[in-house]
Amino acid sequence: AAFAVAEALKTGLLRYAALAGLAAGFFMGAKYLGLLFAAAAGLVLLAQRRWFVHGLVFSLAALIAGGQWYVWNYIHTGDPVFPMMFGMLDYTNLDYWNPAHDQIFKTMWQMEKAVPANIIWLLAYPFAATLGLYAQFESGRVGLGPYGLLILPFAVLGLWRFRARLRHNPLLSLGAIAAFYYILWFFTASSQRVRHLLPVYPLLLLCLTVAAHRWAAAAQQLKPLAGAVILTCLVQLAGQAVFGMSYVRYALAGESRDAFLYRTVRGYAPIPWINNNLSKNDLIYTEERQLVYLFDVPVYYGHWAADARIDTRPTADDPNKFFHQLKAQSVSHLLAKGALPKSGLRDRAKHKGYALWRILVERGCLRPVKSVKGPYFDSRTLMTSVTHEEFHVLKLQLPACLKNNGNRS
Repeated sequence: AAFAVAEALKTGLLRYAALAGLAAGFFMGAKYLGLLFAAAAGLVLLAQRRWFVHGLVFSLAALIAGGQWYVWNYIHTGDPVFPMMFGMLDYTNLDYWNPAHDQIFKTMWQMEKAVPANIIWLLAYPFAATLGLYAQFESGRVGLGPYGLLILPFAVLGLWRFRARLRHNPLLSLGAIAAFYYILWFFTASSQRVRHLLPVYPLLLLCLTVAAHRWAAAAQQLKPLAGAVILTCLVQLAGQAVFGMSYVRYALAGESRDAFLYRTVRGYAPIPWINNNLSKNDLIYTEERQLVYLFDVPVYYGHWAADARIDTRPTADDPNKFFHQLKAQSVSHLLAKGALPKSGLRDRAKHKGYALWRILVERGCLRPVKSVKGPYFDSRTLMTSVTHEEFHVLKLQLPACLKNNGNRS
């Protein structure tokens, strides 16, 4: 998309505007943040005498490539960017989204903000994110890497020395797209996770690298720049080596697929039994997102902050409602983690949200059909905070639940 925008500005040809729109549309169709990228690319495309016709072609192509999801959203929810405009638009079905879930969703996103959205932090964020100063940025998991920071001094010198050439440099449009995207993201996005910048980060690195190289070549100071490149490669290769050890072990030791997944995917332990004993007519509910692609049977993935049809918010305290919501969605089984209730639950008030399954087990509304133990950890690369948890496959028992609990269920 960025290349096509640059070519459209250089040549004035409509086909490049169309290509830019198609590429930006694919980003739009993949993620809501693609809307910011399309806006950034569109702004740069307007900086020419044929701005109107190019802008029109770009917009139409983007809508053709990436607009279907937003139309689908509008038809089913009344909000093309569901659920971002809840409260501003009339939703067609509040079963999917309601004020309670909207509030907890916004609260969750606010927790991912570490710094205020102002001019000072707009300038400081890239440095803070590169150095991993705040956990909310998640720089330790998916960061910007050291390269941009290492070559920045050379790039600044290059931009200043060759500033007279900037206006006609084809990379100017790429840098402008990255800058506009970053500014729009920083002031409008509700999450400050650095990974949201990764789609446009290569554009910035390309511009910085060329500027740094121009200065280093003119000043005959290529060794420091080469050192920055080598250091970056060493750091990144070391990180990849640590991450790849599990896969090397799998490839060289003749480890089975189940053994590999048991060791590297948290909560995998019950999956083999589920795939071998449940059928296509069953539907199992889970809140473990990393397991969804491993099921060979139908699966319902729920999340306490993103699903109102089955309410598992931390404040949800009605086991009857939870049970009937499971039934309403045709759930036949539920995957749970933790100890089963034994003689009785001592403090039912503490069992809220997804933990309501324990009350339903006690009432006979859920029956354990399989229990296994398996590892549960924070990081599959570093294997930190490893514990061995109990996992239970629980089957919904409607007749027994009604018989044992009367009107309660």
